[in-house]
Amino acid sequence: MVISEDDNKKMDKDLNDAKVLVEHLRLTDRNQVLDIVEKYIPPKYLSIKTVAFAEALFV
Repeated sequence: MVISEDDNKKMDKDLNDAKVLVEHLRLTDRNQVLDIVEKYIPPKYLSIKTVAFAEALFV
């Protein structure tokens, strides 16, 4: 799969926006993020990309 430069920029912006939200909510790990996400999306529908994104917030 090839990711375009525009897609890569959007992903970086999304990650930065999510980091701001995580900081504002004072979340400290991916499990807290996933707990919130799972209130709206059942765990069986979460992709590995979603979990990896949550993990990337704390790297």
